[in-house]
Amino acid sequence: MLAGMETIRERLLRLEGWMGEIPDEEDRSVQDRLELAMEIAEKASEQYVELAAEMSRKLQAVDVELVVLKQVVAAASGGAGSSKPKVPEPKPFDEVRSSKELENFLWDMEQYFSVVKIRLAEQVNIAVMYLTGDAKLWWRTRSKEDLNAGRLKVET
Repeated sequence: MLAGMETIRERLLRLEGWMGEIPDEEDRSVQDRLELAMEIAEKASEQYVELAAEMSRKLQAVDVELVVLKQVVAAASGGAGSSKPKVPEPKPFDEVRSSKELENFLWDMEQYFSVVKIRLAEQVNIAVMYLTGDAKLWWRTRSKEDLNAGRLKVET
């Protein structure tokens, strides 16, 4: 019996710790104390419900703002969700025997590689794809001659 009373005292002490001190009145019955504890628990529950509702409203507002932000970012990046600019491809180089045209072609290719961020190891193979007509034939012949003569392959 004493152990049971001690357990009740411990629980009341814990309850007071959570809810604040309960006025110690000798004439107050256990039933009165339980009713007071229930009132405090009910108030805490109401506060929890109010807090949860407020957090839910704030979360909904954040969700709306996130949707708007995603739309703005998508519109600013061209709508495709990509941050890369659309870069026009260089014009093919043909058999024009003009140093000015050749210099412009090489400069355009370098600019293209820079903006598109093409690695150095891939630049020669990609540039060759923009050669047409006699220029492509010249490159094919040059590559075969270099291979047959044991010369190093042009890689940059």
